[in-house]
Amino acid sequence: MDRYNSVPSGPTSKSKDEHSKDYPALCVFVGLVIALLVTGYFAVKSADTDMAFSPGAHVQEWARSIEEKVKGLVGESSRGIKLPGRESADVKAHFLKGRRLHNQRSYQEALAEFNKAIEIDPQSAEVHYWRGRTLVNLGRLDQGEDDFKTAVKLKPDYSDAYDILGWLAAKQGRAEEGIAYLTKSIALKPDNAWAFYNRSSLLFAKGDLAGAMKDAEKACSLGYQDGCKAYETYKHSSKEGG
Repeated sequence: MDRYNSVPSGPTSKSKDEHSKDYPALCVFVGLVIALLVTGYFAVKSADTDMAFSPGAHVQEWARSIEEKVKGLVGESSRGIKLPGRESADVKAHFLKGRRLHNQRSYQEALAEFNKAIEIDPQSAEVHYWRGRTLVNLGRLDQGEDDFKTAVKLKPDYSDAYDILGWLAAKQGRAEEGIAYLTKSIALKPDNAWAFYNRSSLLFAKGDLAGAMKDAEKACSLGYQDGCKAYETYKHSSKEGG
C-alpha cells in the first residue's frame, strides 16, 4: 500500500506578507501638477491688469493645455508609482481567485492567477506554497518542489510546506531527506499526526522498526487512524522478526 498518496491539507490563514511602498514618483507628479496650476493662476492674474483683455478664450486654451500636460505626466509618472495598499490588494485578488480555482480543480487557471500574484510580489511564501500545490496536482513535481523550498526559505516556520516537501521526497524514494523535512515539521507542530505517520513509514522502510513503532503509536494517540493500523502492522512484524 502506498502510504504517500494523501497530500496534506493547506493552511487557511490569510497572507500577512508586507508589501513595499514607493512614494517618490507620486510626489514628483503632484509637485508638477501644482506648479502648472500656480503658473496658470499668475498668468491669468497678470492678464487681468489689461482692461482690454478678455480672459475667457485664453483661460479655455490654458485649461486645454493643462489637461494635455497632466495626461502626459500621469502616463510617465504612474509607471513608477506604487500606491499604498494597491499592490497588496492586487496580490490578494489573484491569490484568492487562484485558491478558488484550485479548489475547483481548475489547476491551469489557478496556476495563471498564482503566477500573476508572484509577479507582483515574489516574496509571498503563501502564494509560492499554493502555486507549488497546483504544480504538483498538474504532475510538475520538480517545479512544485522548488516553490515549497522557496516558501520555507521565505518563511522558515512554514510547517505545511515542510509536510509536502517530506511527502515529495518520500514519493521519489529519498527517505533520509523526507525524514529530515518531516522532523522539521514536527518540531514546529508537535501535534502533527500526519507527519508522525508518514515519518513512521520512512523509518520502517529504512529498517528502523523501533522508531517506526514509536511514530505510528504517536500518530494513533493523536487520532490518526492510519497510524493505529501502521502500529499494529509494525508490532506484528516485530513479533515475526523476534
